[in-house]
Amino acid sequence: MNMRCIKIFLIIPILLFLTLKTKAQNNFNTIGESAVAFNYAISNDFSINFTARSRYVLYNKEDLQFLQQQVDFFHFSTLKLSYNHKISLGVYYRNRDLFETGRNEVRFLEQFNYIKQTLGVRYGHRFRAEQRIIDNETTFRQRYRFAVDFPLNGENWMLEKPI
Repeated sequence: MNMRCIKIFLIIPILLFLTLKTKAQNNFNTIGESAVAFNYAISNDFSINFTARSRYVLYNKEDLQFLQQQVDFFHFSTLKLSYNHKISLGVYYRNRDLFETGRNEVRFLEQFNYIKQTLGVRYGHRFRAEQRIIDNETTFRQRYRFAVDFPLNGENWMLEKPI
């Protein structure tokens, strides 16, 4: 018997023993999200984005099911100020009332992006302000995102997706 067969004969009983004695999380849930987006560059400096998105439960505890949670619609208009700077305005609508899973929401978004590239590494900073309106209540949110992006193979990015 060669060494490979010995390893297999040792590993299989150990794996069988572990599957019988171990227990994973009790409340396993799977949520899916589908989206369709329309991006259009009106000019070199101005672009628009329309997106529709759907979120649903596929697996809840021990049942395989499809339970629609919400539908989102949003629009972004982006103005390129310079090579490294962009400013965007957007509106976002989330419908949960239709599926009886929560309250509807409207968001107004303002965003500023700054991208710097040094030695093949791209650094992105995004500052975003949101006004969330749910029923008669308004919540103000400020967000900051820092991202580092670099190509794994070669010197150029294959996708023109902004960070």
